[in-house]
Amino acid sequence: MAFSPKVKEEALVAAGRHCCVCRRFAGIKLECHHIEPESQGGDDTFENCIALCFDCHADVQHYNASHPKGNRYRPSELRAHRDRWYGRIAETTPAIFDGERRAVDRQIFATFREKLPESIAREILQDQCWGQTFQRSTYDFLCKIEELVNRIDSQYLDPTCEGFRSDFRSAFLKFLDGESFRRISAVPDREYLLRLPKEWDMHSDPLVRAQFKQCMEDLNSLSRAAYEAYVNLIREIRKLLIVP
Repeated sequence: MAFSPKVKEEALVAAGRHCCVCRRFAGIKLECHHIEPESQGGDDTFENCIALCFDCHADVQHYNASHPKGNRYRPSELRAHRDRWYGRIAETTPAIFDGERRAVDRQIFATFREKLPESIAREILQDQCWGQTFQRSTYDFLCKIEELVNRIDSQYLDPTCEGFRSDFRSAFLKFLDGESFRRISAVPDREYLLRLPKEWDMHSDPLVRAQFKQCMEDLNSLSRAAYEAYVNLIREIRKLLIVP
């Protein structure tokens, strides 16, 4: 069986068409997922339904218990994510979201812009070529941004603002935590410099050189996607919060 159109509509409205786990606004790119799997007796009710984006749905759906890696989503955790997000949506209306709450979100936005200024975001995420050697201080700065986007107190009270923040967080972590970035290591005898393995680029085997090129292109593409998400966050939240 499957969820009825009525149950799906209720779930999508309750979630504001955001993913209940990563909180990104997903629009039509949402799945209505059975919290308790149908194969284990889960029913097609609103209580057993959670709205998930394609990425989170894949994480929840495709965990391999035979070869466990990481921690799978349990039904109780999914319900907690869902109920917390439904509560955020229900509590946020034009009549409620004003004054103190808007001031909180403005402070969160100001802190974010202070920690990651637009000029630095452009330099590191847009203009940097990841096939070149770069300073360890750049990596240290990226780690600070990772810590910032993962902090609970960096989350906005307004669901729409939170959706833009989650978009940036997702794009940034795909870049920093991806397989290609893990190929980067310190330059021998110069620990303050980092790079992709230079020997790949200089290798006599064209397949090894192609591996270097592919990693570089992946990193450049992912970092620029993170920059686009950053620009969109700044532009849209400025309008939502009415800040200069």
